[in-house]
Amino acid sequence: MRLDKKETAVDYIIILGFAIFCFMILYPFWQIIVNSVSTEAEIFTDKIITLFPKEFYIGNWSKVFRSNLVWQSFYNTVVITLLGSIYSLVLSASYAYPLSRKDLPHRNIWTLILLFTMFFSGGLIPYYLLMRSLNLLDTLTVLIIGSINVWNTLILRNYFMALPDSLIDSAKIDGASDIGVLTRIIVPLAGPVIATVFLWNLVGYWNSWVSAMIYNSSPDKQVLQIQLRKIILDSQFNIMSANRISGEEARTALEKMQQTVEGLKAAVLIFTTFPILASYPFLQKYFVKGIFIGSLKG
Repeated sequence: MRLDKKETAVDYIIILGFAIFCFMILYPFWQIIVNSVSTEAEIFTDKIITLFPKEFYIGNWSKVFRSNLVWQSFYNTVVITLLGSIYSLVLSASYAYPLSRKDLPHRNIWTLILLFTMFFSGGLIPYYLLMRSLNLLDTLTVLIIGSINVWNTLILRNYFMALPDSLIDSAKIDGASDIGVLTRIIVPLAGPVIATVFLWNLVGYWNSWVSAMIYNSSPDKQVLQIQLRKIILDSQFNIMSANRISGEEARTALEKMQQTVEGLKAAVLIFTTFPILASYPFLQKYFVKGIFIGSLKG
């Protein structure tokens, strides 16, 4: 079927609009990449749009990659993120499954108790004292364990409630226990919502740094965000100190300090966000489906 000129013009306008929209979304990310390999003079030019750096400068990245503590904290963050995400998922699924069963005694009361913890917590000081009494301070374990995630638990509960009761009943007739029903029937059928919740856990644990700052003091027990923040603060302090020096000594100090604060921030931002961005394509096909199905029933 041939399109007339009016329909063709509308198609071109729509394509142009989508192209502009995509450019507005992708350009900030590209600008951060360009800043990470640019000098300070080029970053602060009056150009509105910069697609490529004039001078390819790797000093910002070398500052990040040369630090041994960065790689140690990167390892700590990966371990905390993976183990913590699995721990939180198991904890949420274990609580969500009984709440999804209609034959659970006082199910509404247990649900209200769960919702109560969403608005009121025990507080930071009691939790700190508890971790200290358990000798978990200054360890990676204190950053892995934690309270149950109420939102994820409710999403899992609603998804489990949407599954047919006949599957569970038939499994119990065959002699399956509740744990067997959860692990062999519910979890395999709940792939989309499991992947969605697991992705949320990954992002949450990866971006978490306040707990590490509160509970851990050893540099080798810190997470990636803390160490990279320290690199930025040290660079800012060094530049401020060099600016206070007058004469030729100041110029020499600033020339030796080739890394720039803004370029270093860009390199740090890419270094911290790339692992999470790389995990999205593998879980994207489950993401939207898991959100919608897990929020329909309840």
